[in-house]
Amino acid sequence: MLNFFNARTRKPSDSEHTRGIFHSIDVDFTHPICIVTDRRDKFVDMIRWLSADKADAIVVGVENVDILKSLDFSYVFLDLDTISLFDQQNIISLFELRERNPSKIVICLSSEFHRDDFGQTRLAICDSSLKIPFSLQRLEMALTSAEHNNKYWCERCEQFSR
Repeated sequence: MLNFFNARTRKPSDSEHTRGIFHSIDVDFTHPICIVTDRRDKFVDMIRWLSADKADAIVVGVENVDILKSLDFSYVFLDLDTISLFDQQNIISLFELRERNPSKIVICLSSEFHRDDFGQTRLAICDSSLKIPFSLQRLEMALTSAEHNNKYWCERCEQFSR
């Protein structure tokens, strides 16, 4: 049984007036956003920001990370603080996620990061990374860089698959 924490946000109807907060960037919320964490309370602001922009956010417990292989999400946020990177199977799962779904945009979150990384140094596991806690402005920067980096990642994967 999946552990979704009952965190699905309510999507406003088209008739409701909702001012999008991600107005300065072009984000694709056609599919739900997935947040993989066992600490839902750490991401209440983020879920509220996404909900205000008509995004449907689903919080999935770490033990259900395999759901990412079967469902379609616009963005995947991985809370690395709750995913044991000392567990070899978790690392393999992250690499498999990127390899099998290169166009799936992945953003890693951790309080252990020294700083945000909007470059391409962690492309093997994610498109950008954010240090927890983060502001709406830094989330926007992560989304923008992740879109850009993911295009590069997809091109790179295509070249290696030839």
